[in-house]
Amino acid sequence: MPKLRIFRSRTQRLRGLLGSEPTDDLVMLVPCHDVHTFGMAYPLDLAFVDKHAKVIQSYRNVEPGSRLRCVQAQAVIERAACEEKRWFKPRSFAGAQIQGALKERKES
Repeated sequence: MPKLRIFRSRTQRLRGLLGSEPTDDLVMLVPCHDVHTFGMAYPLDLAFVDKHAKVIQSYRNVEPGSRLRCVQAQAVIERAACEEKRWFKPRSFAGAQIQGALKERKES
């Protein structure tokens, strides 16, 4: 089962998945509304999430050397691009963790 890792520090968010090998794991960058894929060795699937943990924009197979932005987003979820798997499933394992991460950010 994939894991959700939450990156909060500036260094973690700037790096994201850069330098990693593709896996099924998800990374959530909090806070974040602007991402780039410069230096990536593989394409990514990206989802911009609002303060209610709702996906407001998502992109599949974003090639290295791209930049995407969604000013309404509070966080971005990224993973190695994977065409054969659904990006989000209702009631997925990560839903509660995503909501918790956004709630924790508000309380900080």
